[in-house]
Amino acid sequence: MAMGKLDGRDNDFLTIEPTESAEDRYVLISAAEAGGSPVGRHQLRIRPRLDGLMHSLLHDVDAPAVDALLTAVDEVMNSNTLLLKVRADEPITPGNRLSVLEAFVHGPLFPDMMRAADRARDWDNLQSGPLVPRATTLKLTELGRAGFRARLSWMLRTAFSPYRRHLDAAHADKVIDEFLDWLDHDRPAADGEGWSCWSVHPDFLYLTGYYSDQPPQSDAAYFDAGPNDTATYLHRGDILTLLLTNGSP
Repeated sequence: MAMGKLDGRDNDFLTIEPTESAEDRYVLISAAEAGGSPVGRHQLRIRPRLDGLMHSLLHDVDAPAVDALLTAVDEVMNSNTLLLKVRADEPITPGNRLSVLEAFVHGPLFPDMMRAADRARDWDNLQSGPLVPRATTLKLTELGRAGFRARLSWMLRTAFSPYRRHLDAAHADKVIDEFLDWLDHDRPAADGEGWSCWSVHPDFLYLTGYYSDQPPQSDAAYFDAGPNDTATYLHRGDILTLLLTNGSP
């Protein structure tokens, strides 16, 4: 991280004004904000600052192959499946893949896109409340291309299906093949680069309370804390997609 200068204090967080590139934008978060007790500056946490780095490509996902996949997953898993697509202002690399995703999830564009995607799917489940706890950090596990396909197959053929609507192998393969073909040919990378595929631990959005018999944590809660919660992060060049599923009995 580049050295920066403190540009002010606002209650329990400090903002560092970067002295180098846009990727060195950070916010320091106190333990009080993270749910603990007020502490000294040496115990402040750090995460990327989040302004103006992302551009919505939600219109790209208005495609038959995408709708077919999302609808099939909805029906099998009893999910409110959403696919978001974004352009970053810099290439996404192994060195910045986590910080770019955290910048998106914690930034102002994410809730707008979530609500727009929710309305486009005719769910209208996400109301005006917060979606993401402010101190949330993201945890990634590599899937690879084969692992991503296996995850899609799991969603359609073997995931928990309250109404027993699993697809047969041929139907599932057709839906997956057409979606992956769309993914590969929509805004292809100039250098032929393939997608990097990652699982995001699905604990970064507020919970609905379905599996805990607790009230929703927000009127814009998404994850159910059940077996069908997933988040899948793909990136190629300066493009990222985020595929989200939930599912309740």
